[in-house]
Amino acid sequence: MDVVGGILICGSPDTEIEGFVCNSNNVRCGNCFVAIKGKHYDGNSFIKEAEKKGAVAVLSDSKTSLETELLSGSSISLLLTDNVYNALGKAAKFHRENYIKNVIGVTGSVGKTTVKELIYSILSEKLDIFKTEGNKNNELGLPLTILSGNMSKNVVIELGISNFNEMEKLSGIAQPDVSVITNIGNMHIENFGTRENTAREKLKILTGMKENGTLVFNGDEKLLTDFPELPDNRVTVSEKNNECDIFVFNVRTSSAGTFFDVKINIKTEDQKTFRKKNDFKKYMDIFVPIIGNHGAFDAAFALAVGEIYGCSEEQIRRGLKKYKPCGDRQNIEYINGRCYIFDSYNAGPESFDAALNVLKITAEEKGIKYKAVLAGSMLELGNISKEEHIKLGKKIANNGADLLITVGEEGMYIAEGAVSAGMNKEKVSVFLNESDMEKIFEKLKNNLKKGAILLIKGSRGMHLERIREYITEDF
Repeated sequence: MDVVGGILICGSPDTEIEGFVCNSNNVRCGNCFVAIKGKHYDGNSFIKEAEKKGAVAVLSDSKTSLETELLSGSSISLLLTDNVYNALGKAAKFHRENYIKNVIGVTGSVGKTTVKELIYSILSEKLDIFKTEGNKNNELGLPLTILSGNMSKNVVIELGISNFNEMEKLSGIAQPDVSVITNIGNMHIENFGTRENTAREKLKILTGMKENGTLVFNGDEKLLTDFPELPDNRVTVSEKNNECDIFVFNVRTSSAGTFFDVKINIKTEDQKTFRKKNDFKKYMDIFVPIIGNHGAFDAAFALAVGEIYGCSEEQIRRGLKKYKPCGDRQNIEYINGRCYIFDSYNAGPESFDAALNVLKITAEEKGIKYKAVLAGSMLELGNISKEEHIKLGKKIANNGADLLITVGEEGMYIAEGAVSAGMNKEKVSVFLNESDMEKIFEKLKNNLKKGAILLIKGSRGMHLERIREYITEDF
């Protein structure tokens, strides 16, 4: 109570809490249930359910709800705050400062979740460490990750933003020892306006970074390299400039994954900075089970963090090799004679390019002739949306797609681009509403013969993952 502020409606201020959760379905004995009010639900209405499942405390900013629970005979500790998000952030910041030794924070327009998972895979070879699960990377998810009840002293955490001034708050809570910025793309440009603004907001991860912390960032991105206030401790990752601290080269990719070589500038003894000298070492034939050149670049960021924390070459190789994608990211499945690439976690111009490359490589190596794309709108692109969707359509056509089904209002621009690039209009279908999943599946059912390959890609708001419900063994 002293940490988060507020009024204890009932219960004991000495209640011991093991983890915070905001979904009553996930409550375990000893948890604190955080009653969040959303657009379509009110967590306060689930307080009784949380108590039955073993919650020992409730954090809420709804006085009426808590008084109702008190009158109905609740036995758990009920804490009323002015703002539940702010209270949760304060609790997470306190926990981070007092119980967590190392925080690696990862942000970027594209690839941050993959890089986060790769870092975890490597560091778990040496350290007791936990990580952000799923997409818990915002003002709610990040504190919940820190307050998850995990007793590890180390965490790799994802920081996701879509609006101005969000990063300062997240960084202030996480206080990274190592900050990683993968790239600056067009994701959320509708809100930020320009890539320059996006870069400035991403770089605010430095505002909460620990003194003498290390920044690992994309050395091929001028919006980052030219920033005037970079910390002294910094590591650049590049696939173009062999003078950068981590240089990726000789990338070879296949349907099984990607091999690459890397040149690494030798660390100083404190393992926090890299020497800008001619001293270097090389690791050859490193493997990561990600299809496409982007897999090698993502792996290089994780490798850099591994080097900072003193991981051996063997630990780095083993960590990268055991990586597994989470969510619907580049998941390739073979179902009843057809190949599916489920990659619908999110989408932007850069990630769609990578997905089309995966489609091309997989089809070529497996000898698959018939290629299909189920493409959802790329959201939050603002005034460049039409242009980027037309470009995407052209890329899909030039990739040799035999069938294109688009979902969402921007899909008509994808279709326009594909037809303008020479794709047969009869092989292009547009569905404006993502709720038409049954009709979309019927289109697939009538065209996707056995032996075909289908890429499923779109922004999270398109909910293309629901196509899984229709893809069965007897299709």
